[in-house]
Amino acid sequence: MKAILFNQSHDDDSIVVSPTSRQSANTETVTLKSGPMMRFSFEPQIVENQKEPKNAVCGTLVYEKKGKSEDLYPSEKREEHASKLDVKTGDYLKLSLSTSETRALFNALSKLYRLSGAMDGIPSWDTSYVEVNNASMALLNLLKKDASAARMLQEDANFELVKELLKLLTQGKSREELSRVLSNLEVDNLHQLSASLSLELFERAISDIEENFSNTSEEFWQTKILSKYPWIIEQLFSTPCVLFGPKMYLGGKSIENHGGNEADFIFRNEATSNVAIIEIKKPDTHLLGRPYRGQSYSLSSDLSGAVNQVLSYKHSLATELRNLQANSTEQFEAFNPQCIVILGCTKEFHDEYGRPDKIKVGTFENFRSNVNGVTIITYDELLTKIKRLVSLLKATKQETDLPDIEHESDFGDCPF
Repeated sequence: MKAILFNQSHDDDSIVVSPTSRQSANTETVTLKSGPMMRFSFEPQIVENQKEPKNAVCGTLVYEKKGKSEDLYPSEKREEHASKLDVKTGDYLKLSLSTSETRALFNALSKLYRLSGAMDGIPSWDTSYVEVNNASMALLNLLKKDASAARMLQEDANFELVKELLKLLTQGKSREELSRVLSNLEVDNLHQLSASLSLELFERAISDIEENFSNTSEEFWQTKILSKYPWIIEQLFSTPCVLFGPKMYLGGKSIENHGGNEADFIFRNEATSNVAIIEIKKPDTHLLGRPYRGQSYSLSSDLSGAVNQVLSYKHSLATELRNLQANSTEQFEAFNPQCIVILGCTKEFHDEYGRPDKIKVGTFENFRSNVNGVTIITYDELLTKIKRLVSLLKATKQETDLPDIEHESDFGDCPF
């Protein structure tokens, strides 16, 4: 059996996949309920369904009984069994599941569908898979494809440390426990690992942004992209700022308790505690309106509205600062807060041949360079900033890398 990392036994949550053909494989039987002389189980199978790839799991429900003096169940003795084919016209076959049995079947199927979606085809031999979280998956991926990061595994001591680190990540252990493992790595190895992890994170962010440019949900961009990768917005500041919180109340309610201003993001300077206000719209938000007297364009209502909105938040924060500070559990200041609006894409200024229209570009640049106290940036500009960071990290990493090892570490099949 070919085992994945950390799967030395069957007492964990691993799944053993045993191929029966090039297109199918059996996995371990799931016991839904059992007693002294009865057993109710599900015998699952993973298949390569080329016509309907999402429908990759099938199986058989088996309900059986044995006699008091029998050691084996009928299925273990390969005896004849009833099936759907035995149901004649006018008959019916009914198997009822209790709530616990239904839950056990649901949990097993959920895990099998996650596995089938992550497998790269049916394995050629018995293979054991163990489910890991995103952090562990990122670490495994970079070690597989990055020879300089994998070089540390040539030494047995380092390999054991990385194994322990992955175990801690999958078990959700504390930062102190993770720090203990990392502190035992050599400085050079730790730098290689850190640089590779940063590259993996940046490249994943780039991929998420590029794949979702057509997503028209503002909520998606706030919760699934910018909240997931808050360091993207951090790149817009010249001072060290970190996320203070999303959807933060800045005052503005009337005496009837109506209204109220809620900023998409608030960032806080780590050194001075001064805050900045971030307002986001969608990548497909229009920046310009109609042509105006031939040599200019009007601004879109979305752009002017977003600028006025973030300025309104700033005014509300200044007006109710003392009350907000008194009711906050964390210290912050608001000395002329920086305001940032993220929206749209500069491709809007291009003609049908992909060339920039100077009048459109000029309208936009003249406007945003003269808006006092508000920084306006588009999503493609933000993406370019991240790509430049990746290029810089790769260049720095190449300068410090040693010659490639002759044989990269073999991790076998990926866990899912």
